[in-house]
Parts: sequence; structure tokens; C-alpha cells
Amino acid sequence: MGLQPADWSVIILGRWNRAILTPNGIAKRLFKLDEAKQVLVAVPLDGVSPYMVRHPTQQIVVMTDETRLLIQVAKPDYETLGHAMTAGVNALTSLPETPVSAAGFNINFRSKEVTPHMASLLVSESEKSLVEAGFKPVARTLGRSLEHGAGRLNVTVAGGADGFGLTLNFHRGTEVPDELKQWLQTPVEHLEGTVKKVLDSFGLDIEEIRNDADAE
Repeated sequence: MGLQPADWSVIILGRWNRAILTPNGIAKRLFKLDEAKQVLVAVPLDGVSPYMVRHPTQQIVVMTDETRLLIQVAKPDYETLGHAMTAGVNALTSLPETPVSAAGFNINFRSKEVTPHMASLLVSESEKSLVEAGFKPVARTLGRSLEHGAGRLNVTVAGGADGFGLTLNFHRGTEVPDELKQWLQTPVEHLEGTVKKVLDSFGLDIEEIRNDADAE
């Protein structure tokens, strides 16, 4: 079984003004919609958690609190990720005085099973010593932080009873909004090529997800 895309998102860390980023504010400032009533809003039942505002056509969902702006990619593909990154640029452009500290986009893959090859990626010499000492591993994680342009690419592979995961976090830390906008304007074609290089380096494949039309 190959990996499947899951949990893609764009995050901008900063002190966001939730009084401005209401559903109406998100519709106009981030989505650039003339009619705010077009968006779909999910209100939390606990009255504390942030509400979720969904774009009517682009499969992206925005949530914000006092420390971050989160744009979830409801359909984890590169076209939709591009829409989420554009919404992040719109947020930084329309609210230029917001104190910010970092921005990133996350491209993750999951598998419900851990194949022998996946398991081999997680075994290290230090673990062998621990096993010889009588310890039994129940989960394994391996991470690397790599230079990537003006920022970093944080790559993590993890495996356990719930399956295997590959996490790619493209991170840029800076308090300059224009630099974060440049980071979020990274072409998705470049991201796709970078992700492929990482997958090839690990010898991992992405499982094709067929829809009903393809199956006919």
C-alpha cells in the first residue's frame, strides 16, 4: 500500500485581530469575494474554539485565533494548496500591520500500514542498542531539518501501531511580512518537484486515488 495525501495546510504565526477576521472579513480580505454570504461558516458548539470559514468553491477552510492563522486544504492537492497560499498572501497584504513571526505550508502523507520498507527507514543503530538492552519500541520517529531557499524544509517520518506518516513542513521564520509573502508565493510546481525528490530519496510511492468516474 502506498502513501496517501492527508492534512495539508498553510499557517501564518502572528497576533491576528479576530475582530477584523470575522466570517465577513475573511470572505472579503482572504477570499476576495464580493458577497460574504457565499461562504460556509461552522460555529463551534463550545463557544470558545474558533469558527471555520469555508470558501464556496476552492476547498479551503480558514480558522484564526490570537496566535495563528490556519488555512486548511480540504482537498489535499497542489492546486488547492495554491489557493490556500494565495489566501495567506491576501491576509498579509490586507492586514500589513499584523505582528508576524513565521509562515509555513505542510504537505503530509499517511499510510494505514507500515510496510517492511517503511519500517526500515525508521530503524537506527541506537535503537538496536536499546532493543539489546531489553526495551521494546512502540513508535518511531526520524526527523531532519534541511536548507530550502530562504527557509527550511523539515522532514519527519514516523511509524507506529496507527500506521506510517511522512510530514514535510516548509518553514520561514521572519518578522517581515513581505518576506513571508514571498515564501507563500513559492510556485506549487516547485513544491511538487521538491516533494517528489524527498519521496524518491526514501523510496516511497504515492498511491493513486481513483474517483467514481475513473472506476467506470
